[in-house]
Amino acid sequence: MKTAEFIAKLLGDDGLTFECPAGSLDELARKFGGELQRRSDGLCRWRFQDGSALIVTPAWWDLEGQEAWSCAGLEK
Repeated sequence: MKTAEFIAKLLGDDGLTFECPAGSLDELARKFGGELQRRSDGLCRWRFQDGSALIVTPAWWDLEGQEAWSCAGLEK
């Protein structure tokens, strides 16, 4: 299981939930060595050493899709 998938599982695989008993999405991403990248349009990306990533906005988050900065949920 990739790091982003593990964090998503901790958060209940619910892209609207940013907190769990283990911590917030940002706390978990930092704990697991994530690098935060920001775009001027407000989109953020937590990238992990295993190549996985989470795409984050103030309202929702998703696993990264096939392309950088894309959302896996939109690919289904």
